[in-house]
Amino acid sequence: MEETLTRIFGRGGEIGLCVKDSGRKVSFQNDLSIELCGEQLSNVCKKGCMDLYVSNELCPARGLGAQLFTNKRIKDQFVDIVVLNNGREIVTLLYPVAVKHERELEFFKDKGLSKREFEIVERVVRGATNSEIIKELAITKATLKTHLNNIYKKLPPESRIGFRRRAMQ
Repeated sequence: MEETLTRIFGRGGEIGLCVKDSGRKVSFQNDLSIELCGEQLSNVCKKGCMDLYVSNELCPARGLGAQLFTNKRIKDQFVDIVVLNNGREIVTLLYPVAVKHERELEFFKDKGLSKREFEIVERVVRGATNSEIIKELAITKATLKTHLNNIYKKLPPESRIGFRRRAMQ
């Protein structure tokens, strides 16, 4: 168990880990957290996850428990972020999603998508909004809708709902 925790959270861990007190003063960061957010040890953190966390804290009680932020850019990487607050400590887990994106794109490779449909899938998987896709690919909203409908038809039924939900952002 200790070996697994060290691999995941240790100094060079696969998941970024940052621990702060209730005043947001950082007491621990692993290497990935430092790479993404910079050295914050003993500082009150206002970067990355705390920027998202603060913007979602409408009342003090809402800050307790878990908050999830998916596919957010920190520095030059996209990460999934979990912020846990027990009232005494705020623990942040940062998961770089590049590997997840590549595995997801592998799933789509044998679905018979056209080159353009795959370009759209790539952007949806990486979190682009429909407006961003339209602008990046210089297509109309109607053209995007047609491509998305064609993509849905080529996916197994159990995959359609999740992809549709992401594509509608």
